[in-house]
Amino acid sequence: MTMMIPPSEETPGAGLAEQELIVPELAEQDSTLTAVEAEELGLAPAVKPRSMLRRGWEVFAQNKLALASLGLALFMIGFCFIGPLFYHTDQVHTNLQDVLCPPSADHPLGCDNVGYDVLGRLMIAGQTSIEVGVAAAIVAVLFGTLYGALAGFVGGPLDSFMMRLVDAGLSIPYITVLIMLSVIFHPNKITMIFVIAAFYWLAVARLIRGETLTLRTREYVQAVKVIGGRKAARSPGTSCRTRSARSLFRAPSRSRTPSSSSPVSASSASASSRRTPTGERCSPAA
Repeated sequence: MTMMIPPSEETPGAGLAEQELIVPELAEQDSTLTAVEAEELGLAPAVKPRSMLRRGWEVFAQNKLALASLGLALFMIGFCFIGPLFYHTDQVHTNLQDVLCPPSADHPLGCDNVGYDVLGRLMIAGQTSIEVGVAAAIVAVLFGTLYGALAGFVGGPLDSFMMRLVDAGLSIPYITVLIMLSVIFHPNKITMIFVIAAFYWLAVARLIRGETLTLRTREYVQAVKVIGGRKAARSPGTSCRTRSARSLFRAPSRSRTPSSSSPVSASSASASSRRTPTGERCSPAA
């Protein structure tokens, strides 16, 4: 239990904050309510707030199709990366005795035309496909996000030029180009990652650019621009507009005169001109 005492001259900061005096005898009498007493009083027990990760998972779990897709993705990852640890096959040396062998206990899916086990081949090929796909998606998202955000933030002729490059890239039949590049270059993992990402970042750039343009027109961005929060070079009249805008958001003065309590006084509104601290002369906004 706390006891309030009036401020005194000896108490530092008297009048600004109330001082509290804790009485030990009274504090010992306080006790936490038991579950039964809280239930009798109709008080609900305190619930720990949920984390962002848990709330995100609850929203994700409401979509049954998303859960099915997650389960399928986990199954593919486990099949490709954990399966070879239990199902051992030789995917390096050919075995001509097992060429085109039918499915059996040793080879559940049979063998191909050079004697490789098809099930083991699927596991090894799945590892390469997942690694290339995930890495290409990460590269495409990173570059497309930076490109689209820059185009939407800068705007103007540079934005138009950058988006015309994206439109030209989207008009190219990328499947044909991928086939040609896979023939020209040696098809290793690094080459395939950058070749695939070179065509898939275009759609990401358009989406991010559109979202950036939307953010530029939000209310809080416009409010910041009104009070002068911009990086562009100031024109001669910018300082006057900034001072006028800031006066609209200025807190009321504590002056004793009633006429000076409003943010914008009548004398400032009727003035024909005003000089800024830098010596510029500007007229008030109409």
